[in-house]
Amino acid sequence: CQFTRDTLGDLRNTIWAMKNETAELSTLIIKIEEYINHYKQSLGNLSVKVNNHVSNEYMLNSIQLLNLFRIFQEALQNIMKHAGATEAEVNFEDSDNGFVMSIKDNGKGIRLEETEESDGLGLASMKSRCEEAGGGFEIKNVTGSGNTNAGTIVICRITADLDKN
Repeated sequence: CQFTRDTLGDLRNTIWAMKNETAELSTLIIKIEEYINHYKQSLGNLSVKVNNHVSNEYMLNSIQLLNLFRIFQEALQNIMKHAGATEAEVNFEDSDNGFVMSIKDNGKGIRLEETEESDGLGLASMKSRCEEAGGGFEIKNVTGSGNTNAGTIVICRITADLDKN
């Protein structure tokens, strides 16, 4: 059954993150790419790209690895369920004291005032996970040309140490 396979997959990913006391950011990026490739058929007409624009290698602890991976999973689920998007991008970029992971889609956007009032548990969970990973969380609509809505972006700014190796 699909539920059992998904649950086992989640368990494997959790074990992967927990058994790695520390790992490089590039390891997380590879794990995200593997996840996308594994679930490609479930994505339907949603195209997901991963862009690594970090010029440094950062060391992440197991809590950061697991939480960033879970944020990615939750954002992807939200895009598939609610956004009506055809494209999504997971971007990694350098910041002043670490890096930024952002997940952007070209869907219908989000009514932020409604999500704060309604269940919004997924968004609250992502915010909590980002903060637990030592980061700052933000979600906002992206406007296209002529103020047309062009999707949503989830941003997690992580403070991280450079890999000393």
